[in-house]
Amino acid sequence: MVKDDAVLLGRDARSAFQLASFFAPAFLSLFLATGGDNDRATVSLLIAAVAAIAGYAEQRRSRLVSEVLLLAAVGFVGAGLAWLVDPHLVWLIWALAAAATLVVGTRTRSELVRWASEALAGVAFFAFIDHPPAKPWMGLAGIAAFGLLLGFREDWDRVSGWQQLRRVLGILGVAGVVLAVQQDLPKADSGWPWVVLLLVAALRFRPALLWAAAPAYLLTSVITVFWRPLVGGVYGWAACWSALVIAINVFALWRLIGREEAGSGSLRYVLALVTAVVAYAFCAHLAGLVFTSSTDNWSPNAWRLAAIWSLGGALLVALTALWRRLGARPQDLSLSVFGALVGFVIQGVVATGAGITKLGLAHSPFILLGLAGLLHVLAVHTKEQGGWGAVQRAVLGAVALLIAYVMLAFLPGAGVSLFWALAALLTFVLGHLLATRSFRMIGLVGLGVATMRVLSHDITDLLGRIAACGAMAVAFFGIAWLYGRITSDQRNG
Repeated sequence: MVKDDAVLLGRDARSAFQLASFFAPAFLSLFLATGGDNDRATVSLLIAAVAAIAGYAEQRRSRLVSEVLLLAAVGFVGAGLAWLVDPHLVWLIWALAAAATLVVGTRTRSELVRWASEALAGVAFFAFIDHPPAKPWMGLAGIAAFGLLLGFREDWDRVSGWQQLRRVLGILGVAGVVLAVQQDLPKADSGWPWVVLLLVAALRFRPALLWAAAPAYLLTSVITVFWRPLVGGVYGWAACWSALVIAINVFALWRLIGREEAGSGSLRYVLALVTAVVAYAFCAHLAGLVFTSSTDNWSPNAWRLAAIWSLGGALLVALTALWRRLGARPQDLSLSVFGALVGFVIQGVVATGAGITKLGLAHSPFILLGLAGLLHVLAVHTKEQGGWGAVQRAVLGAVALLIAYVMLAFLPGAGVSLFWALAALLTFVLGHLLATRSFRMIGLVGLGVATMRVLSHDITDLLGRIAACGAMAVAFFGIAWLYGRITSDQRNG
């Protein structure tokens, strides 16, 4: 039926027609056969046997023609078995066919066989999407299978543009399988698909596997941040997934340290920002596990809000310190405070905003602790950014102090003015210790706001007026002394 290699190269139209005259009716016979699925399977396997015999007969005369016939036999065997098995297992038949041709293509280095392997993997992908596995564990096994196929195909040399296109399509196919399985799982189990793919990458590391896992990983990150509206009040799994996301982000940023490839710098900024957002989500989930029941004298929402603010600030200080110890440049982490403020607004204000009115004197030290952590991270990681760093310190520092003022605005009596003054003094002191003029200016403005509140609200309460005015006097004396030290140090310098 095939006379020479010119058939496949298009130079011999008559032989190409003869080849088509065999395979076209063969494909049509699969769909025109009457009876049940067994009849179609029989026809397909019969055609596969004829193609296999012809392929082996052509091995000595023409390797290319032999490969075409044997690949056709593989395709017909897959079609025949697909007619017999359960529709939810059809993808497995084609995945096995793709694996068999992958092994042959790797050993023979035949470009035609490699094309066929990736084509069969594509057929397996569409069969998986059309009839996904009925059981979740089978879906996870399918992710592992497609991941292994992609990992082994990464060993092939890809010089031409068409080969690069096949690689991109393979990555998108595996990503689609992961997202399909993730969509069918409960939101609390949304992390398992990309975890399975990461385990495959641990066995056979290839960057393509990480790119294939990235969309599902980002979706899990979003779910951990917006857990309450998407999932509900079950915080155990939320804390686990958010902790895993933080650990992976820390590892990813560490691996990017010192790399100067295109996009590596931007990716470091993004990872620092996203990790800060997820860190506050992790603190919110931990607080949701600890502070549950409420009484007349106990408001879990208030303690949850104070814990999110203080623990989030402390965790951010620890994470950024770890990154710096690993070799990260401070400016790469400059967006972490912006991410922290966004994370607190999502977790504290939107989700736990009702607890603001219940905050009392017992929560005030935790609020000051969270403010100190944020200001420390902001000052340390924006010092080397010049004018842009000064703008960040001024704007984000003012926003952090404003949030602290809002949380302290519901204290009894003169407690509001007292702790406002303490927060402003804390900001000023940190500006002195960290040599940040922006913080000193913000602290002075905050102290002025606290003074105006003393005069406008605390003047009717004699005891409160005495306490608040005393605190103001101490604060102003402290600031005057610090300014004297700063002036003296500058003169000596």
